[in-house]
Amino acid sequence: MKKCGYCGFDNDDTAQYCSDCACSLDGVAASIPPTSTPSPVVVPPQPLRMVTFRRYLALSQAELDKSVLEAAGIPAFLAGENSASAGYGGVLGELRLQVQEADADRARRVLDEHEGFTPLPDDFIPPADPARTGARLETMEPTPNNTDTGNKNIVISVVITLLVVAVAIALYNPPRTSSSGASDRDRQAYKERVRRSEALMTSEEQVHQRYIELLTRWEEEQRRHVDVLAKSEENQRRYEKILTTWEQQQHEYQRYLDGLPKKP
Repeated sequence: MKKCGYCGFDNDDTAQYCSDCACSLDGVAASIPPTSTPSPVVVPPQPLRMVTFRRYLALSQAELDKSVLEAAGIPAFLAGENSASAGYGGVLGELRLQVQEADADRARRVLDEHEGFTPLPDDFIPPADPARTGARLETMEPTPNNTDTGNKNIVISVVITLLVVAVAIALYNPPRTSSSGASDRDRQAYKERVRRSEALMTSEEQVHQRYIELLTRWEEEQRRHVDVLAKSEENQRRYEKILTTWEQQQHEYQRYLDGLPKKP
């Protein structure tokens, strides 16, 4: 066996080149030496572990807390923000404020204890800006041109509103025909709507009544549980009292036995 001096691989006695690294077994490199180098191992980045920090029903409060965390340098994500911004609110679920697991404790301190922020006193009054105050007063001063423009805008908005109301009335309340068949159908449809409304109200009342009954049963069960717990505590106190009395009797009996004369 010929051993390669480069990689140490054992080859046949008749081999001239190493079967593993293609190097010459006589000490001369092969015509095509291996030039490929192993590619570096690329370690994929670990995904961030986000934890739900708080839950909200109001979008304004959730965005306020998120902005406070971001101002403190803590990356935050508000799950459900798109559905709430689209107008669904809490219909599709509550809003969840999420932060990285490593930042959860610091985020709690920032929101609860205002870490890194100096709170303003309760009687703080922001200073008035003279430039803004003067500009606001000048804007609020009535001028003939502004008054005319405002009146025109009011008239136009009133006219547009009346037109929209008229179109809505025309669409949702079409003129009734004089035929008796159409009137009968309208009456039947109206009666059917009334019947459905009454059935819906009846079902809602039944559900509400059942809820009240369940709540009353739950309160009764709670009272029974409290009574049973009170009786158990009373029995425990009686048992402890009996045990104390028995121990006293045992001590007295033992003293009595100790006081008897011993037989020689």
